[in-house]
Amino acid sequence: MQIRLGPLALLAVVAFVWWLLTPSQRAVAPVAASAGRSVVADASRCPLPPIVEAGEAPLQSAIQPGIALPDVDGARLTSLAGFSVRARVLSRERYHFGREADYSPLDLALGWGRMQDAAVLSKLRISQGGRWYHLRWSSEPPLPAGEMLESSSNMHMVPADDAIA
Repeated sequence: MQIRLGPLALLAVVAFVWWLLTPSQRAVAPVAASAGRSVVADASRCPLPPIVEAGEAPLQSAIQPGIALPDVDGARLTSLAGFSVRARVLSRERYHFGREADYSPLDLALGWGRMQDAAVLSKLRISQGGRWYHLRWSSEPPLPAGEMLESSSNMHMVPADDAIA
């Protein structure tokens, strides 16, 4: 199964990961006040990033200045980049507890390129936990380890609204 996430959800994921990794350098973008996840950013101000073809690596693109994302449960998100990926879901993990789960209740381990190949995946054990994903194999890896790591990622999903959540 391949998925293609909407630009707002992907921007939110990028912003959330950045927020987690650099809390002391957080920049606050002007956003409209909201009562939770019910407000969705104006899509006309957020152009779609270029489309990634099947098998290609994810693409990060520049965003237009002034794009504002809505508040999510009282947190302010900052647009950093556009993001486009066509990937296979390798594993999924739902989180229910902790501050991170309030914003990002689902992690998806995604694979692209040869990490979408059923023959490769049949030789791997993929698991998730603690907001990380793990690849394991018996004897020889089905691909070079570097390629597997460059062709897969754990994505912290931030739903755009309650209906998506």
